Amino acid sequence: MSRSAVVMVVAGAILLGVLAVVGLHYWPSLSVKGTVFKAVVLGLGLYGALLSTVMIRRIADPSLPVPILAWIVAVVWFIFGAIAVANRRHKDRELHGFDPRENKSETSSSFGKQGTGRGWAIFLTLVGLAMYATGLGLAWHTSRILEAPIETKPTVANGSAQPSDPKSVTPALPPDIVDQRNLAAAIAVAKPKLTDTRDAPSEGTKLLLRWAAARMRWADVAVAKNETSLEQVEKDPMPQVGKRLCIVGPLAKIEKQTVDGIEIHVARIAIANGDAIEIYAIGSTGTLVKRKPAKFCGVVTGRYDAGGPPATFAVGMFDTAKK
Repeated sequence: MSRSAVVMVVAGAILLGVLAVVGLHYWPSLSVKGTVFKAVVLGLGLYGALLSTVMIRRIADPSLPVPILAWIVAVVWFIFGAIAVANRRHKDRELHGFDPRENKSETSSSFGKQGTGRGWAIFLTLVGLAMYATGLGLAWHTSRILEAPIETKPTVANGSAQPSDPKSVTPALPPDIVDQRNLAAAIAVAKPKLTDTRDAPSEGTKLLLRWAAARMRWADVAVAKNETSLEQVEKDPMPQVGKRLCIVGPLAKIEKQTVDGIEIHVARIAIANGDAIEIYAIGSTGTLVKRKPAKFCGVVTGRYDAGGPPATFAVGMFDTAKK
């Protein structure tokens, strides 16, 4: 293996390794965002890593041909350059159409004809690293927005240290559930809104779902011993809300839905004795489909009677290889 190939392999391993670690760390925060945003972040990071990797090799060996990843960037660059030239001509009232033969620069004519060239290799490596850093930066910024605490300050009259009128103090906002660092704190925030509404998921259920989409881990809900049971929830649901349990059984239904802007899977597990659990599941569902056995662990949020026979309602995760 040549020296330039070794450089490329080492650089690629580092860039892709860092991208994988950062992606896994910030994925819960990114999962709250839409598919397009996630695709942009992952696309920038992956394309930047691959472009930088192949161009770093060309810094070591400029005679290597221009790779397709670099040609794509170059074509986009030349297109924008052509548009900029056309716009300048239009402003100067000299627009006669863009003729590549009249605007062929020394740089563009030499690009790719005798290898990549060290200058182009360095430039495109920097472009790739900029894309890579932008992808990582967007992931970090998204996580910081979700984790940033909400600060509320009293209204101070006339610049004094204390407000002159207690009525002028801005009331404190309720805590944002996504700011809560663990499941117990999130349940405490959601619990006042976990009401006994059996015809639809309660507001507390949707509130807890927001936290789950951003922060829940399998270890949060995978209890060794259930803290409640389906029978107890059916009998008297309110004392059981906020407790964790795990259920194994065949899926009566499973379908992807969007609830309050969050992509989740709505499912139902039917037990042989006739009991059932209605589910808001975040995270991966792997190869699970209807009638296939599944294990679910989550937090009880109430009882649900609208989907058929009385069922326990819970927010949690399926036990899959990608949990």
